[in-house]
Formats: sequence, structure tokens, C-alpha cells
Amino acid sequence: MAPQSLSSSAATLTDDSDRGPLFNSKINDAAVPSPPGLGQHPRSFAQLAQTLRDRLSESGEAAFDLQWISEVLGHYPAHDPAEWKQYVFLEDGKYTRNLVESVEGCYALMVLCWAGNAASPIHDHPSSHCVVKVLEGELIEERYEWPEGAQPGSINNTHTTDSGAPPGTPKSEPMKLVDTSKLLPGRVAYIHDSICLHRLRNPHPTTPAVTLHLYVPPYHTCRTFVEATGEARAQRRCAFWSRMGVRNKVGEM
Repeated sequence: MAPQSLSSSAATLTDDSDRGPLFNSKINDAAVPSPPGLGQHPRSFAQLAQTLRDRLSESGEAAFDLQWISEVLGHYPAHDPAEWKQYVFLEDGKYTRNLVESVEGCYALMVLCWAGNAASPIHDHPSSHCVVKVLEGELIEERYEWPEGAQPGSINNTHTTDSGAPPGTPKSEPMKLVDTSKLLPGRVAYIHDSICLHRLRNPHPTTPAVTLHLYVPPYHTCRTFVEATGEARAQRRCAFWSRMGVRNKVGEM
């Protein structure tokens, strides 16, 4: 799927009031119906995981329905950090990826933990839908246009800073920031390569943040991008800090 054309106008900081219902920081139970096939809204982390497992564990992307998933995640109250505390691993100056559960080829559910001022690189999501819910704290999402020649399916999408650009690679130029938004507790957001690239960061120097990420289907490698030049770094494997609440050993992916 080719990336959508994005506006070239300057990006502005937006909050929840600028978005449609999917992006509201809180979803009103009375205003949003229960997702189809869901007898009641998931009220615990275990119920949420089971609901997603029942829907996605066999058919994965074929069962992906953005409206349904956004409502399921939106209705989960996340009031009790004890429910997901076992997946919280903080590391100074970094963000950590902590696997809750996954079914190969279908989906992966993760808790990402953001230390003060931690930020991801600008990155893609190869062939994967990514839905994010903020459990605690606050993040800033910055969205970028795809650099020319780097889009999925482009003849130049293999050029990297590690190996040098092949003939015909467009002249390097800064990446174009097209949107900046604040993700508050309870907020649900969505990203896909057909929309744009993005970066997430914790704007607070001392207050951590915790987010829940659903990837359909899972991916194991991704590309990151140099903001100043738009060049794509070589694909690298995405490592986990922990799996199912157990810290990985040094060198374990």
C-alpha cells in the first residue's frame, strides 16, 4: 500500500480536541457501544489480553478491525497499575520494549516503558498495524513524511547510511515534520506505514510513562531514519527488554 500524501504545511502541536472519537483521551462508556462480539467491556488487564487473544490469535491481520480494537483498548480503564506492574522495566535515559504475549504471524502485545526524556528514533512499522494506549504519564508523538525514495515498494528503499546510497538516491534533506500531538493517559492512537513515519518521546525529565502497544501482525526488524538527512539506517532486529514479565539475559533478544 502506497503511503498517503501528507500536507507540507508546518506541523503544530495538537491535543485530543483536534481529533475524532478514536483519538479522544477518554472514551465515554455511554457514548461508545460495546465492541461487536464483546459481552462487556474489559475491566482488567487479564480480560483485555484475553479479548484480544480470542480475536487475533488465529487469523491476525484478517481479523484486524481498527474501530473494534480502538474501542476495546479505549474502554480498558487502566486504573490499577498493579495489573501491568510486572511488565514495567525502567532504564535511565531509555525506553524498553516488554513483551506481554504474541502469536507469530498474528499479533504481539507489549508494554513500553519510557524513562524521563527517553525517545524512540524515527521509525517504520513493516507491514504492521500499530495501536497504542497510554497507561500512565504523557508522550509526544511526532509524525514525518516518508523521505523520497524510502517508501515501501520504492526502487530506492534499500539505501542506508551504513552502506552508502546507490546511484539515483535523492539529495539528502531534512525530514518533514507534519504533525506533533500530545498523548495523554487513556489516549488511543494508530499508526501504519501507509500513513507516515513517527517518533515517540517522553517530554518530562523525571516522570516516566507507560504505554500499551498492539502490533498486528508482529514485526521483528524495522528501519530507523536520520532526521537531518532523511536517510534510512540498515534494518535492525527489534529487541525485547523482558518477556512475559521476566527480564531478558544480557545479549538475549
